[in-house]
Amino acid sequence: MNAVVLGNFGVKNDSVDPRFMSTGTWYEYFTGEMMEVSDVNAPISLRPGEYRIYTDKQLEMPDMITSD
Repeated sequence: MNAVVLGNFGVKNDSVDPRFMSTGTWYEYFTGEMMEVSDVNAPISLRPGEYRIYTDKQLEMPDMITSD
C-alpha cells in the first residue's frame, strides 16, 4: 500500500504537488472519498491548516469526529 500525506501549514489557501506514486484510484483516509488520479503531479488546493492522507487501497474509515 502507498500513502501520500499533504498539508498546508500556511495562513492562506495554497496548492500542493501531491506527487502520487502512480495513476489510478486513491482514497482520502478521513472521508473515504475516492479520487481518480490521471496526472500524479496535478495540484491539489488546500485551505490554511488543512491536511489530507491519500492511500491507494481503500481502508476502513477511522472512528472519530471531524469538523470543517
